[in-house]
Amino acid sequence: MIRVFLLWLSIPTFATLSQICMKFVSLSFSQKTLGTTWLIEMSHSLWFWTSILFDIAGFLCWVTVLKNNKISIAFPLTSVTFVAVLIASNLIFNEPIAPQHYIGTSFLLFGIYLLSKNDKSKK
Repeated sequence: MIRVFLLWLSIPTFATLSQICMKFVSLSFSQKTLGTTWLIEMSHSLWFWTSILFDIAGFLCWVTVLKNNKISIAFPLTSVTFVAVLIASNLIFNEPIAPQHYIGTSFLLFGIYLLSKNDKSKK
């Protein structure tokens, strides 16, 4: 049971960590437009490669989750990533959380709850 929970938790965690790394990549570039210099800087960025590793780890966990679960239930649960990125952006980058973010997050979480409740009632 704990293993399954950790597997599910790892998906939004890896996705959130990847997004944080990508934000650090974007902040470290001297060039703001796509071009040769931009690509070279990105390829030398430890943040970029760390983001790729988090994406690969998340992919492996995702495939494992899909192997044992319905995609119609599993995919909506990835919406938790939006909530995690919102919180992380506030804590790490001091980005403000507007009232519409709270409302949208509430809708997302309520939707996930409804989908998971609906799935349990059919078993």
